[in-house]
Amino acid sequence: MKNSIKLTLVVLIALQGTFLYPGGKHVASYTRMKVDARALAMGGAFTSACDGIESMFYNPSGLMYSEGIELGTMFSSGMAFDRSYNFAGVSTLLNTELKQAIGVAGMSAKLDGIPRYANSSSLNPSGEFSVDETSVMFSYASYDKRVDSYWGATLKLFNSSVDNDSKTGVGVDFGVMTEPLDNMKLGIMVKDIYSKVGSEQISPSVNMGLTVRSLNDGKKSIDTGILASFEAGYIFDGESGVQYAAGLEYYLNYNDNIAFIPRAGL
Repeated sequence: MKNSIKLTLVVLIALQGTFLYPGGKHVASYTRMKVDARALAMGGAFTSACDGIESMFYNPSGLMYSEGIELGTMFSSGMAFDRSYNFAGVSTLLNTELKQAIGVAGMSAKLDGIPRYANSSSLNPSGEFSVDETSVMFSYASYDKRVDSYWGATLKLFNSSVDNDSKTGVGVDFGVMTEPLDNMKLGIMVKDIYSKVGSEQISPSVNMGLTVRSLNDGKKSIDTGILASFEAGYIFDGESGVQYAAGLEYYLNYNDNIAFIPRAGL
């Protein structure tokens, strides 16, 4: 077994947009925003492209592609209305022979300085309050040789505090990933199969993704390649339509230590 530690630190300044999904209308809407710099750069088309700690968010079956122990963090600052949005987690392969992986991560979103009014007819605020939401995720992934595919599940524990009124909840995600060809991956993620915060149900969603990779396999002095990812997603809330995303990644690897990898997404 090859042991390795991968550390990713992402700092987002003035994060804009919701990347594939609108968020404000849904309970625990912060869980619809995206994480990971690579995924953000590729437009959020990551259901079939994830291959590390970020898989806990996009498709837990992708943990099977991780390399040993992986640490990932994302911190945001400079967002409008004094908002913050953060992610941190760790994952590891249990054993390459057993083909199992686990991970644990946390997400948080906070909004401060919201005006408080005594009643609906008040013109001047009487003070301010904040909204503080967090979730802890526990993921497990494994390989099923009967169908030659990876699968993974994530258990989520929610806590939501609005003006010091706290509610808790639980949620479940499930994902599958397979490789019909050596350079192709297909992924399906069912998010919030059953998820509630207090008495409010979180609308489930389904994402389906296709990732295709083209590499020269070291036949040139400088390794080059392209990875393209496409995705369609739908939230079962009776309001949202099908949302699409696409991402492109170009590899220019000079050696094991130096690489140039521009990315684009929409």
